[in-house]
Amino acid sequence: MKSGKGRNRTGSLYRRWQGQKYNIEDSSAKGEGAIYLRYTVGGKTIEESLKTADVTEAKKKQAEIMRPFELASEAEVLEQAELRLKRVVNEQDAQWKKSNPPLKLDEAWDAYSKAQNRPRSGQKTLAGYAAQYKKFREWIQGAFPEVVYMKDVGTREAEAYAGYLSARKLSPSTYNQNLNTLSLIFGVLFEKSYAKDNPFGWDRKTRSGIQRRSLKAESHQRRKRPLTIDEIDKILKKAKGDYRTLIIILVCTGQRRVDGLKLEWKAIDFERRIIKLIPQKTSKRTGTAVYIPLFTQLEVTCPRVWIQFLS
Repeated sequence: MKSGKGRNRTGSLYRRWQGQKYNIEDSSAKGEGAIYLRYTVGGKTIEESLKTADVTEAKKKQAEIMRPFELASEAEVLEQAELRLKRVVNEQDAQWKKSNPPLKLDEAWDAYSKAQNRPRSGQKTLAGYAAQYKKFREWIQGAFPEVVYMKDVGTREAEAYAGYLSARKLSPSTYNQNLNTLSLIFGVLFEKSYAKDNPFGWDRKTRSGIQRRSLKAESHQRRKRPLTIDEIDKILKKAKGDYRTLIIILVCTGQRRVDGLKLEWKAIDFERRIIKLIPQKTSKRTGTAVYIPLFTQLEVTCPRVWIQFLS
């Protein structure tokens, strides 16, 4: 064999046993474990299993593998090395996939919740993601029962699910949230699922994927307006008991229903005529309190409530 940089060599044999590398003559390996061939050609190192634990057979395979390099030119050696390296990589990739099969749809949520590359979401957010994925899983079992693996969910299935969500007449925000959740889950598990692309993604530049709805364009369809005085009077005439009291509190404070229901006596300062509370919507994010005047209308229309408390 000719010597020199980039020229072929005979390579070296070693044995892998219990996670360690041993010389094939080393008695520590006790003749167990597959024998590997390691050689360097053109500055590239190649290691491949000879798929045998027998030394004699391994040396024969070593000679067969290295024979094409014996009298080849530099260019031919590099070409042979490239082809062999690709084959080895493909074999290793196939072996890895065999040991790590693609994720099934039934396994996806558990894999996502344990994934280290997912966003660190709170429990409430995770619960919402779980509910939205469960909804999708139940839908696809009925619509496409043959789809078992994540990698089998493609444009056809994604567009069909988007159509299903549209038919339910969801708000643009809820519609987008469902698609964004699925896009997030499929994106985080992209490598483990062996998917070719994210079926629920949306690229504005190329306009490929599942387009999201415009919140501004459709906001007029769900635009809220304040009730008129006449409408409030009609509601109060029909309402009785605690429901009437709650409606009056909401009208006079401008708060959401949950804040009216959770309003505590200690939040009311009768001397200063101020109601102080922290709205639930912003309690975790900012914790900022709001101060609301205690209107005379509220005192006048709820005298029994105040008297019961003050007495």
